[in-house]
This record gives sequence, structure tokens and C-alpha cells, in this order.
Amino acid sequence: MWDVDQALARYTLRKALQDDPKVRDVVGLAAARILVDEYMAEPSRPLTEADIRDFHSLILVGDPSAGRYKQYLNRIEGAAHIPIPPVDVPGAMHTLMTWLHEISVPIVWKSAVAHAWLTHIHPFDDGNGRIARLLANYVLGAGSYPPLIVKSTSDRPRYLAALSHSDEAGDISTLVRLFLKVLNRGVEFMERPQFAWDLFQADLIVREQSIYTRWRQTVARFFDEVAARLLLSHKSLAIIGDVSASDYELLSKGDRYGNAWYAKASTPETRADLLIWVGYISDRMQRQLEVDQYFPSFFVAERDLDPRAVKPYRQRVGRHEPLYDELCIIADEERALIRRGTTSRKVNLADAAELFAALLTTYLDQLPTAA
Repeated sequence: MWDVDQALARYTLRKALQDDPKVRDVVGLAAARILVDEYMAEPSRPLTEADIRDFHSLILVGDPSAGRYKQYLNRIEGAAHIPIPPVDVPGAMHTLMTWLHEISVPIVWKSAVAHAWLTHIHPFDDGNGRIARLLANYVLGAGSYPPLIVKSTSDRPRYLAALSHSDEAGDISTLVRLFLKVLNRGVEFMERPQFAWDLFQADLIVREQSIYTRWRQTVARFFDEVAARLLLSHKSLAIIGDVSASDYELLSKGDRYGNAWYAKASTPETRADLLIWVGYISDRMQRQLEVDQYFPSFFVAERDLDPRAVKPYRQRVGRHEPLYDELCIIADEERALIRRGTTSRKVNLADAAELFAALLTTYLDQLPTAA
């Protein structure tokens, strides 16, 4: 503990390398440790373009494009933004690295801007997301912050939406909010080591017949039924996320850090869409379950079409109050508890799917039509 800042810096970058499956499989744990020791040995040395290309060479070892800027115009899958042409990449990367060395802003903002800026440039043919996350964690580690570990299940949909928002609206605040949420979760784990260990165990040792597994399977079947019913109404439901065992554990303790985006409902005729997200059950609903029962709840939110909106979705639909609707799937009873406002009732899963699909259809029909 002779140098806490140095220890945190090494931990952050090493964790970032080891927790990204694509990076870990290529680099390996031992190489990750050596790389971190090399880059963090002299904290005062500024990061350079050559370092970024070296990172790229390492994580794409064996690829012909490893360590080289792109030679052709590329696209970001699923995004409207078109990255800059290859001829402008060296100048743009030089500007980014100069900004990193000279700017003085809060570390989380600096990390988010660096991440968004690199993905906006998209300097490589492949591996841009991995390099951006490494760069963000390098900035965080240099500032003695914990690692930014974006969960592929619960965080990824919001992560991609935040990046798209920063590209299209020029607004970094949504990405900063997500970074803060993920970092706060990391700080909580560091403060409560036993709790963090319990979550780690929950992710690794999920027995086949555990209540989490049963709940997850029941939820999947339920939303398959909802999607089929929406399809008959010329509407669609896309599953965009998942609830990991650790998220489930957090929600069972009433911790909002387990919240996750789960699905989106949409129709070709409307400009907006609906988000179905998972959160912890409300007290009103919990009182209707048995003492030993606990399951997360699903809520509905509407896309906010205001370009100045801080969040892409608002926790209400139409004129209803936030959390007006709530759906809790009771896996061990094959039933669901549905609430609308102050009224709730238990029904079997088939009836619940029909009711929930009808509710989504009603809301979608009320959304603004496409221009």
C-alpha cells in the first residue's frame, strides 16, 4: 500500500483488459498484467498515438489490419453516423491525443469524451469499441478511478444508445450518466467485498433448477407469446437485453443498480417506440406475493422525442404517471401479477401475455406517427 494511486491505476487497466472477453481471449491474463505494468510504470508519460496503435496490434494479433489505421471508409453497424474518411484519421487522432494531454476536466467526463471521440473517428477497420473502452479505462486508471466494466447483458443496450446519441445529437451527457452508474456500481462492490463476492458466485454458480433460471426461462416464454400477439397486430417486439444472475441478485435486494433494458416495442407508423425495462418490484406489488417470494418487475417507458432530453426514454407513457404499469412474472406459480395504476390482479401467463400485448398495442397506437 505504499502507493495507493499506482495500485488503483494498475488494477483498473488490468481489470478492463481481463473482463472484455474478446480482449482476454487474445491477450491472456499474464500478458495483460505485463502490459499494464509497462504502461503504468511511468504515470507521467503521456499516452500517444503509437500507444493506441500498439494496443490495437495486441488485441487484433494476426489480423492484417492490426496496428494500422483504416484504409477504406467504414460504417458503424446499426448507427446513422458515418465516420471520417481514412485520409483525415491521423489528424483527428492527433487532435484527440493532444486534447487528452492538455485538457483539465473531471475524470469521468474526460473518460467519456475520449471514448465517444474515438468511436466517432472510428480509426480502425475492426476493434474500435475495444480500443475505446481501453482508452476510457486508461484515463480512469490514471485518475485513480475503478474500472469501467460494461455488462454485455444489462448495460450494452444503454451503452449503444448513449454512443449513438453522442454522435447524432452531439450530447455527451447520456454517456457520462451511464459511466457514472457503472462506476458507482464498481465503487459499491469495492466497499462491500462480501457482497461483491456473493454476486460473483451468483454469476458463476447458477444451478440448472435455481429460481433465477426458472424465472429467466419463464420470462423468455412469456415475451415470445407477447411478440407473437404483437406481430398479428402489425407491431414488433425486439429483445435487446437480458438480466444476469448478479442483476437479479441486486434487484432482489431492492438495488436499482440491477435495472436493465429488456425489450423494445415498435410499429412502422410511429416515430417513437416503447422500452420495456426491468427494475425491482414496488412495495404495493410485493405485498401481494408470499413472504418468501421475490421477483423483479417490468415497466414501460416511452421514447422522448425532445432533442434536448437528458435520457432517451421517459418513465411514463402518454399522460400517465411514472411506473403506472407494472408486470411481475411469478415463475414458481406460472402466473403474473399485473398492475395498472392502483389496481392489480394475478392471472395465468397466457392471459397475462394477451393483456400485456393489448396494453402495448394501445400505447403504440397513441404514439406520434412517422413524418
